[in-house]
Amino acid sequence: MIGVAVSHDGVHWERCSEAPFLPNGKPGEWNASESGHPHIFTDTDKRTYLFYQGNNDNGKTWFLTQVEVFWNKKGPYLKR
Repeated sequence: MIGVAVSHDGVHWERCSEAPFLPNGKPGEWNASESGHPHIFTDTDKRTYLFYQGNNDNGKTWFLTQVEVFWNKKGPYLKR
C-alpha cells in the first residue's frame, strides 16, 4: 500500500491520513501482494501521475503502472 505524508524540513514527517492513499489490490489482482516504490511525476501539461510497482506473487515478479493524481484544497486524491 502507498501512503501520503508531508514535511516542512525533509526530516520530520506527518501522515496526511491513516488510510492508504493507494491500497494493495484485491486477492487475484496484479498488485494483491504489494503496491509500492511510488514516484510522483508532473508532465509538461501539468498533469500529475503516480508511478508504482506491484506484484501478486510475494515479490517474485513485478509490474509497473501509473494513475493520474488529482488535487484539491485538501491535497492529492485518486479517482476510483
